[in-house]
Amino acid sequence: AAWDVGRLPIRFADILVRQSGEVTRVPVGRELAVEVTSVLPADSAARIPQPPRALFVFGPPWWLWLLVGAAALGLLWVIWHWRRRHVTPRAPARTAYEAAQEEFARVASLDLIASGERGHFVALMTDVVRAYLARVFPAAPQALTTSELLQALRGEGRVALARLSRVLHDADLVKFAGRAVDAERAIEVGDEARAIVDAVEAALGPPSQREAA
Repeated sequence: AAWDVGRLPIRFADILVRQSGEVTRVPVGRELAVEVTSVLPADSAARIPQPPRALFVFGPPWWLWLLVGAAALGLLWVIWHWRRRHVTPRAPARTAYEAAQEEFARVASLDLIASGERGHFVALMTDVVRAYLARVFPAAPQALTTSELLQALRGEGRVALARLSRVLHDADLVKFAGRAVDAERAIEVGDEARAIVDAVEAALGPPSQREAA
């Protein structure tokens, strides 16, 4: 590799040619040279020859990549350990009954009857009943009308259909026909909605027995 300007000789050893037991030496590197010309401006006097460079330049040593990989693995372990300690554990899934009780409590906390929203109170309480039934009885989704729901649950002995029919029909009159409802009747509908859910849950038995069945 050229590291200075001017005519630089190239040194090669003589080539040995062996033929019929005779050895002939052929000189090839005695007159070979390379001419190196500077591309700097003609008035530049700051020419400092660079030291010679190796013909082959290799990359970093293999152990350096090993250190980089070990550092990356260590960083990943620190991040994983930190996330494991700071991730909030998931709350256990609520049962249909627990979800219904929480929703009943939420509706009651709105104090709709005292504020004159008695129809809204009735609609929300009966919606909780329908959501509960949809979870425990796959054949009774919330998309069904009241008549369709009662038909889907016909023959289901764990549901008091007469009580359920009265509550849902009263709610339909309030929601779809705009029927007025007084505070006393709204409270009765809310209590009956809770009682229907309690009765169905008691008839179904503990969750462990349902899974066994």
